[in-house]
Amino acid sequence: MIRYVLLTGLLVLCATELAWATKRALLIEIGHYPPGRDSLHTARDRYWMTQTLQQQAFTDVLILQDRQASAKAIRKALGDLINHCKPGDKVIIHYGGHGTQLPDQNGDETLDQKDEALVPYDAPLPTTAAYNRSNLLIRDDELGEYLDRLRNVLGKQGHVLILIDACHSGSLSRGQARIRTDNIGRTAFPINEPGSGWFDRPKSTTRTARPVGNVVMISGAQASQKQYEIRDDDNQWVGPVSLFFNKAMQSINDQTTYLTLFGQIKQQLKRKLTLQNPTIEGDSTALLLGGDLVIPSLLTRVKLEATKRFRLMKGMILGYTKGSTISVKLSRGDDAPQLLTGQVVQATPLESVIELLNPVPDHDSITIQTDLATQALQPGSARVTLFGFSNARQRQELNMVLQQVPGIQLVNDGADWLIRSNEQWIGLYQATDGLLIERFPVTETATLATRVKAHAQANWLRDMDIINPAMQVAVELVPVRLYPNRDTIQTRLPIELLNGLPVLRTDQQAWLTVSNVGTSPFYFSLIDILPDAGISVGIPNNRYPAASLGLKPGESRSFPMREITPPMGLETYKLLLSRTPVALKATVQTRGARSDVGAEHHPLSILVASRLRGSPAQSLLLNEAGTGLFQFWVAAPKH
Repeated sequence: MIRYVLLTGLLVLCATELAWATKRALLIEIGHYPPGRDSLHTARDRYWMTQTLQQQAFTDVLILQDRQASAKAIRKALGDLINHCKPGDKVIIHYGGHGTQLPDQNGDETLDQKDEALVPYDAPLPTTAAYNRSNLLIRDDELGEYLDRLRNVLGKQGHVLILIDACHSGSLSRGQARIRTDNIGRTAFPINEPGSGWFDRPKSTTRTARPVGNVVMISGAQASQKQYEIRDDDNQWVGPVSLFFNKAMQSINDQTTYLTLFGQIKQQLKRKLTLQNPTIEGDSTALLLGGDLVIPSLLTRVKLEATKRFRLMKGMILGYTKGSTISVKLSRGDDAPQLLTGQVVQATPLESVIELLNPVPDHDSITIQTDLATQALQPGSARVTLFGFSNARQRQELNMVLQQVPGIQLVNDGADWLIRSNEQWIGLYQATDGLLIERFPVTETATLATRVKAHAQANWLRDMDIINPAMQVAVELVPVRLYPNRDTIQTRLPIELLNGLPVLRTDQQAWLTVSNVGTSPFYFSLIDILPDAGISVGIPNNRYPAASLGLKPGESRSFPMREITPPMGLETYKLLLSRTPVALKATVQTRGARSDVGAEHHPLSILVASRLRGSPAQSLLLNEAGTGLFQFWVAAPKH
């Protein structure tokens, strides 16, 4: 058991100030169980959660890790949390470990006849005869009782946020990421409700008539879905809820609700795991932690190391990537500020280490202000693992072909893509969820290599994120019926959603609106990334030349879409924003081999070509470009 008192050394600015309120957290992180269960990477969950808690000035954090997280210890920690809390406190509970589904124990689960349960370190294995009745599993009913008691203690001003990084059912992963479930090889219960199954309604008899605290739960998956681990920015496996909760907390403000926080978590999670549906339950319209927040944009923490380096509480989320150039204003007492230049030499999503070009004299009191001057965008890469090849010659041939493709790395662990072979077919799979993308006859290894590269390029372009606060774009795409002979809307059709994203069907038409919601004018290009990894430039085109696509702040531009065409699946519109117009058709169509006439020196054209070729990192002046992303589903007609 580890108890942390996090002292940030920061001025804490809160939208709602409750001088007597305490911020408390309980982290249950079980990565290494006794033999018989898969190990998980919950140490990274702990890392990301403690980063967030520190930034949010949580002063009382209890961590149960691995063998410390026995059933008895978890129950004691929940009981102690209730006993230590007082009215108005804010509480965050995170669970990272295996989850399980069990037959309903007391007949209260009328929808699906199942209980969800935490799997403590000392829980029996599923093969044990008494597994379904074991008191070493902590069921949702029991968790609901603890939450009921906690919200009674916290009162009207208190808040509890629970984050669940665990599965509830599932089967063995077809990829290399771990599934956080204890139901290996067991039959999954049917999905009868959209929730996570964890948010059990309070059932205790201790409820009083007085106001109670707000409880909100965010889970990474629905009740009968698998939850996968993913790789974070440091290329290490992690639970997606803890990672994307941290990222979402970097853009909060004093009006952020639980629902807006969840929307950001969901958007980021769906980009990585399209078949996994996160859930939110409870009063999601309330202000996040009652508004008792530390706003990241108001914080700067500096620690000098020697005389040339300092650590900054700004990281990759804000564009401080390794190799980026930083403008530094250094002040000592009443002296005039000194303007310096530095470079990011180390970076994590939240922090960076800046090295100044010239050393500065040591001083007792120093103030440093930084601005991002150029952002370094790293080259794209795709990690590939081959297995299941009974024909050694075939495997060697495919190895040789893939090694000649820039940006493709052959690895034994941590792959983005899996290539499996049997006697007739070679299949390309997505490693995160084992989803089959394409398959080919065993004789077509060269075609397979080309397709791997195509999917990698599509992913690199989709994930390219240029941080420019001044250039911000919003996209709206709605189904309509257009007049036959003019580009105006005849009828607006109902908007259909799937996993929170709009659905357009191939018998429909659509209306696309692009808006400048930033503070800087820009020209825009729209890159269409298809479900099958096809890439094309939708706008500009012959009808809408690049020079005509400028938007000032507050302006919008609409475009008719007379056809919605296959392939079916998740489609992405990547918006590329720039100070000056640029034609990218040749760059995209040749996948970086050549550029349009006059565009070969444009910074955005150079960057896209470099990204598609997997060339070395390119730097971009902060005010030169920006990006936006919009995703939707293409589906067949209903009838």
